[in-house]
Amino acid sequence: MDTIQKKVMAINEITEIYDTILRDLLRAQADKIIAFLQALLDEKAADYHLKGHNSVYTVPHYAIKSRIKSKDSLKEKMFRKKEGMLFINAITTCPDEEKRYAMVKSDLPLKIGDLIGIKIITEVNEDCDNIYRLLSDSSIELEQHDVVFKDFNIQPKRMKNGLPIYNIKGVFAQKYNFELQIKSELFSAWGDMEHKMFYKDYSIKLDKSSVQASMKHIGLLLREVDNFLFELRKLNDKNDVMYENMILTERLDKMLSPLIEEKLQVNYNIVNIMAPLIFFYKDFKNLCGHDILLNSLDFNALSIASRRYDNYLKLRNREMDLILLETIYCNWLSKAEGIGIDHSSYNAILLRYFKKICIYLSSCIINRYGQDKKTVIMRFVRWVMKLLFSYGAGSNVFLGAETYAEAYRMSLKFDDFMQDIENSSAVKQYFIIDCFGGDTEKYFSQSLALIDINFREILYELDINRIVSKEMLDKFKWRLSCYGI
Repeated sequence: MDTIQKKVMAINEITEIYDTILRDLLRAQADKIIAFLQALLDEKAADYHLKGHNSVYTVPHYAIKSRIKSKDSLKEKMFRKKEGMLFINAITTCPDEEKRYAMVKSDLPLKIGDLIGIKIITEVNEDCDNIYRLLSDSSIELEQHDVVFKDFNIQPKRMKNGLPIYNIKGVFAQKYNFELQIKSELFSAWGDMEHKMFYKDYSIKLDKSSVQASMKHIGLLLREVDNFLFELRKLNDKNDVMYENMILTERLDKMLSPLIEEKLQVNYNIVNIMAPLIFFYKDFKNLCGHDILLNSLDFNALSIASRRYDNYLKLRNREMDLILLETIYCNWLSKAEGIGIDHSSYNAILLRYFKKICIYLSSCIINRYGQDKKTVIMRFVRWVMKLLFSYGAGSNVFLGAETYAEAYRMSLKFDDFMQDIENSSAVKQYFIIDCFGGDTEKYFSQSLALIDINFREILYELDINRIVSKEMLDKFKWRLSCYGI
């Protein structure tokens, strides 16, 4: 018997044991992996923009499926791959049949990397990135369920056609190798087609290279289509939210405007506070399980003093929008929880109010930058609010959601381009105060004018990296000139 015949006999023995014994075992392990991943994704999907809504259901943007490598596919791969040939050689040199059987059953699942294939199929490519971030943030859960990813940090990889793919090698229960792919529906279907046409097509064709070039071009076109579908989905989601908020705006206006007009003796437009009112209304509805309707407004809390929050009270008392926002919140809170508001409880109620305002403002930024930045963003909003109380900003401290988003963008750019410049954080605070229309003169005189800062370098970075608007930069230069800097 020659060498080739021995290898053929060995591969036939391996694949027979695989087909009769191992495939069912691997299927059971694949089901366990899928069950874990499904539960993990379902639990965290909302935090990573992986759920959508139609008129009836909440719909996930993903589905999970698996495959176990077929007998014929395993035979071909073992002849083609180095690790397969090494395993065949080990079998051919083992004279004991029982040992060969044990080797195949125990060692093969760890020697061949993709006997188990898991695929997470998403609606669009953006979902693939979000699932990768979700898995990246779930190291504790992965460890608890005995799932280890070997090459997680070098994703996505580049396919031969130049397009990126999440193709992650994993080990389950320290015994079973598996391959995890994360693909959009378009690219999954396209990949299957390309796989059949080229991956295992070893026939020689004169025009194969030109056909592959065309296929690559089609892949790039599909990527554009995928991006277009993502934009359509965003528009649809946005329209759903906009429609819901339009309904709530009308409902709240009908409920609250007559009560406000009764108190003020004038028809007062509450459009400026409608966004936080909608946020509060939804929050209280979730808390109580039903709508919180108001038949009257109690304004008595406005007469309660608070030494702890004196800066806030001064700001509130000169802004009717803030007076009404706090009053409506306190009335909803009182009705939802049945609590009275008096001198003894007012500080605690204001603290709850401030926290809800921070959550509202943070949510507007999180929608742009992702749920994984939630803690950092909420800390940023609290820090900005505290800073602004000291430097005379107006009602946008509580109502300027877009301004907070712009301030956060600017803060990130400061951190990217100026982290090595001494005292640059003090300049960042100046521009944040300016964003909100605060007292920059007071801040400049109390801070920037008193510390050592390389303003020439600061101005260069501000200008070349477009960290702030030209108007803000010109105003800052003028301020420097006033101080002879």
